[in-house]
Amino acid sequence: MPLNATLLANDIKTALKNNVDIGGSAPTSNSDAQSKIDSYIDDMASAIATAVVSHIKNNLKVTSSGLGNNGAPVTSNSTLIS
Repeated sequence: MPLNATLLANDIKTALKNNVDIGGSAPTSNSDAQSKIDSYIDDMASAIATAVVSHIKNNLKVTSSGLGNNGAPVTSNSTLIS
């Protein structure tokens, strides 16, 4: 399957729902609020990055073709990403 923005968006939504917890008590000061926001941003960034890498690994397929020994056609598929 080719890379697809709609499917990636769904993967990101799922990752955010599963990995970002915004529960708990309400902040009682500006510094507490900022700390919670920073924590949520860190969780969201991590979840989004993980979803993007996972989507690419699961959907990207690189195909190379050319001529091998004695002109025989050769095709190679790879999904390896590092």
